[in-house]
Amino acid sequence: MSATDLRAFIEQSSLAMAMFDREMRYIAVSQRWLSERDLDISILGRSAYDVFPDAEEKFRSAHLRALSGETITPTEDHFEAPRGKVHWVRSRIIPWRCADGQIGGVLVFAEDITAQRRAEELLRESEERYRYAVDAASDGIWDWNLKTDHVTYSPAYYRMLGYEASEWQAGFVTSWIDLLHPDDRERIVTLARELLVSPGSYQLEFRLRAKDGSYHWIVSRGKVVERDESGAPIRAVGTHTDVSDRKANEQALRLNAELLRQQNQQLDAIYQNAPIGIARCSGARSTNL
Repeated sequence: MSATDLRAFIEQSSLAMAMFDREMRYIAVSQRWLSERDLDISILGRSAYDVFPDAEEKFRSAHLRALSGETITPTEDHFEAPRGKVHWVRSRIIPWRCADGQIGGVLVFAEDITAQRRAEELLRESEERYRYAVDAASDGIWDWNLKTDHVTYSPAYYRMLGYEASEWQAGFVTSWIDLLHPDDRERIVTLARELLVSPGSYQLEFRLRAKDGSYHWIVSRGKVVERDESGAPIRAVGTHTDVSDRKANEQALRLNAELLRQQNQQLDAIYQNAPIGIARCSGARSTNL
């Protein structure tokens, strides 16, 4: 293809392309190249380094390598357009040759990936916020792949049981099952499997064995968040909350209530069997027994 045909091809291309001579002056550009860089046709004949005076040395080095005959494989980088907008591009640079075989300059093919980069950055920020929230949460978080039975746990999940990251080797649901209290295991595993098939969220209470051998009362809340084409669950997520203190308080209240009931029974027996009259007082009123 002659230089004239090459220029015509570039000018009509729907891709972002530019043709430069050996002095890196613009010879031809596509409309997309101009629009993505906030430029106009007046750049023809001007040096790329005049148009982008802040071009980094790595760009200049790549141009020199291409002018010496090297094809520069696709690389990703950013640049600042004349109006201050930052663009991310994936570019490829190849030399073009004159009719006599001599290198006449370089061709630059560029794909604007600014939107893709921005989406990746937003995803990273979202994942970072999620990671901070998980690390700061007192509740443990679990993510269960129901096809493989692999489970991912947050740090709070195993720390509430007294483990550190280096000590926590669990990765499959069998690890959770092994930690269940023997009296809870069969009932909870069966119930969990049944609830996962049902729509909506669920809540279970059970005991898990801690590192020191004691058992912690746990409230587990979960929900299926992904199903296959047939509607079968393939992923569930949820939380674990340690409610051992609440359970201990409830047990103490029950014991106190039982103790009070027994004391009342004993008092009633004394009243009923006493050989002398006893007056039971309540506020301003009294009853002779």
